[in-house]
Formats: sequence, structure tokens, C-alpha cells
Amino acid sequence: MSTARGALAGIVVGLFAACSSRKAPEDRPPPVAPPVRAEAAVAPAPKVTGACVPKAVGDLGVAYARTDGATLATVCFGTGDEAPGATNACLQIDREGKATAGRSWEDAMVAFHATSATAAPPTVTVQDREVTVCPAGRPGCVHVQIPPVKFHPNRPPHGVASASMKRLFLFVPEPIPGRGATAFTWYGDTYDLKAGKRLAHVRLDTLLADHPAFSNTFHVFEASWVGDGRVLLTDHIDVGPEFEAMLLDPIEGKALFLADQASQLSVIDPTTIVSFRGTQLQVVDAPALRVIGTFTAASEIGAAIPWLDRILVVHARPPGTLQIDPKTATAYTGAPLPLCW
Repeated sequence: MSTARGALAGIVVGLFAACSSRKAPEDRPPPVAPPVRAEAAVAPAPKVTGACVPKAVGDLGVAYARTDGATLATVCFGTGDEAPGATNACLQIDREGKATAGRSWEDAMVAFHATSATAAPPTVTVQDREVTVCPAGRPGCVHVQIPPVKFHPNRPPHGVASASMKRLFLFVPEPIPGRGATAFTWYGDTYDLKAGKRLAHVRLDTLLADHPAFSNTFHVFEASWVGDGRVLLTDHIDVGPEFEAMLLDPIEGKALFLADQASQLSVIDPTTIVSFRGTQLQVVDAPALRVIGTFTAASEIGAAIPWLDRILVVHARPPGTLQIDPKTATAYTGAPLPLCW
């Protein structure tokens, strides 16, 4: 339901066009079908009775997707509006992607709000040359000294610490000589919080030549850690279409483009990120900083979420699901979802 804009974690997928030939471990649930190649068509859902999604509702798009434990997931189609009278329809599906029951939108939203709270990240406060990092809700603040520099008058350094309190990433503006009081170049500084030592100083506006970013001081720059070794960076404006997202190795200064304003992205876990646009989806190995699989879905992708060792992908028009095994870069089609006509 979220888009890539304004949230660094979201939803995501498709059919295989890429990588590995390794087999999934035997303790994984069996695939519902052999791997389906990109050139193969996904059959439309048949008419069925019982729990089903009205075709007109399914054509509105994916409204919501969430796992309900190890064996079930809820997928919803419609407007995604929680207001009374909103047009939404939900199904519970099993690990083979088969619809097992209907579920009311109201029940789905109750479950969502009961389980959607996430742990608050550490707080980062910059005061002159001292950065204070505190874990949320408990003692143990860490203080780090940063080098002296003439900072931007309206945009002081800001950043984010990893959940483990091991690393700190700061956006640091440095003045461009002879260009006036508001001309600055933005850098990314990475610190070892335990040692209080700066590990790297990386210029951000030259990371990706094909996707320039982090040069407009009036844009919003945000960061979040993916594990302790990678940083998800976004450059966007509060109102408007401009948006760039990339994954950064903050020590080596290497980056991988992830998404723009036409895309969505989701951090599946500390090792896997997905981004998608329309029917296209790519799976990124975060530690390796590379795309390990590119997939094409039968219709427009609306959500991608982690489900045990796989990624559950939900698409609409017609509604359906896929599952991707990120370890083998293999996609499996789910059973057709029941439609009401």
C-alpha cells in the first residue's frame, strides 16, 4: 500500500528472466508449479463459487497484503480506503497461493493495525560538532565528535544509526569555494559508533552518473540502514514527481540504482530488496550490491512482502500471486485466484 516515496520500506514481483540454477533446500514447501519462464503466459482465473474477488474490484488494484503466520497470507484488492463503504475484497491464501477463505476488509485492517507497529530506530541529534545517538526507550547513548566544517546555514548535518547501534551515517554539507553562502556539496560520512571513528567520507552527487541526485539543497535527503553494511538513500521533494533511490556501500563509495518516481521498493530483509514498476520487478542482493533476478508478472504488481524463505508478490488486472525464491532467483506462479463475475 505504500509507495517508495516517503517510506523506506514498502511492498513487491514476477516471472523469471535471470540467474541461478541451484535447487531450493528440501525443507522448503514444494513449489506449486515448475519455474515459469518470462515468455510463458499466466492463465486467467476461472469462474468459481464461494469466497472470491469481484472482477470489478480486482481491476481496481492491490489494496493490501500481509502474512498471517507461517501458512497463510491475506491479499486484498480494491481502493485501499478504510472509510465505511469503501470497495475492497480480501482472500486468505495458503503457501501454494491457493485461496482458502474469504476475509472481510474490516478484519484485515484490525489485524494490520494490531501488528504493524515496528521498533523505533535510534535517535540522532547533531549539536555543533557533537552527534548524540540514543537507542529508543533505553539508556546507552553514544557521543561522537565530527570534524569542524562550515555547514549549510539552513541544512545542518543529519543522519541515521543502524538498529544495532554499530554504525552511523550522516549527510554532511560542505561549502563550494567561491560559489556563495548557499552553494554546498553533500557528502555521506560513516562512523563506527563503538570506536567513535569516522570510517568513510563519500561524495554523494557523483555516485551514479545516469541518476544524478543529492545536489539540490531544496530536496529532502533521507537514509536508512539495511543491516549494518548498506544504506538506502532517497532524494525527493515534498510535493512533486522528483524521486531517486539508491543502495550505497558507505565504506567503498559504490552505489546501485533502485527506483525513481515511477517505481516502488521494499526491503524484504537485511539481505534482500525488491523494486518494481508495472509488471517488472527486480530482486537485489544487498550485501553483494547487485541485481540477482529480473521478473515479469502477468499483470500490474501491487505488493511484495516476505513470507518465510520466499517473497510473496501480488498483482492485479487480473488478480493473482507469485512466489520468488531469492536464493535461487526462481519464480513460481500461484494458483489462480477465484473471481466473481
